[in-house]
Amino acid sequence: MKNIYSLISSYTSTTVTALALSMLFSIPMPAASHEFWMEPDTYRPDIGQNVDLRHFIGQKFKGQSYPYVPDWFKSFTITQNGKRSNIAGTMGDDPAAVLNFEQPGLKILTFHSTPDKLTFKSFKKFKTYLIFEGLEPILTQYEKELSQQKQFHEDYVRCSKTLMQVGNDVSGADQATGMPLELVAQQNPFSLKKGQSLGVQLLKDGKPLAGALIRILTKTDPEKIKPVRTDNQGRALIALPHTGPYLLNAVAMTNKGLPKKDESWQSLWASLSFSVQ
Repeated sequence: MKNIYSLISSYTSTTVTALALSMLFSIPMPAASHEFWMEPDTYRPDIGQNVDLRHFIGQKFKGQSYPYVPDWFKSFTITQNGKRSNIAGTMGDDPAAVLNFEQPGLKILTFHSTPDKLTFKSFKKFKTYLIFEGLEPILTQYEKELSQQKQFHEDYVRCSKTLMQVGNDVSGADQATGMPLELVAQQNPFSLKKGQSLGVQLLKDGKPLAGALIRILTKTDPEKIKPVRTDNQGRALIALPHTGPYLLNAVAMTNKGLPKKDESWQSLWASLSFSVQ
């Protein structure tokens, strides 16, 4: 990716630049083995303040930012005061968007990606992946069929959400926006303080998803908070031991017709980022 940016900046030829941009935008979103999240340069802007919003792929809240590319998403939206609208951007821009808010309140930013593909070339690697992501029920149900396969094809979709607070009125609430897998905060996290807990609910196709693993990362200490699982109503309580940004991640997976060997798995990856004072 960096080589392509260097190519663009090294030439002034319109033809060469157009070719380089074409190469850049034909690259698929990076593999599902890393976290994807949106991150503003501030989670609590003032009214009228410009805010850079970036897409990140990485691990432990550190990663590479990626540009605004319409082919990479089905929707890129903001919900404020109960109204949802598209977030505008320019092809190739990084940050992906620059936001400016005229009204106070809680802002809900969402990114629903187009599907991309991933292939595992052994049962051992696929099994390790399932266990790491807390998807053991798939092994319980399909391990005999899976152990006989040599390759595993997966279509994956990103469902990312970021919450921002403009001004001091923290009465606003998060809400479901219709993404196929979505983490919904049960309280406004900007009304909470270090040491308190945030309730969240995980929805798959609008219904509570029980037994899903939620990983919890903070920039202060990205390895110390233990993951939690959702209850029968898809809910979980997230401890907030640190100030600063938080990132929650959850994965759900279904198959498209196993034990047929030519069929794929489909995974949905939800993330929720916010900040605690």
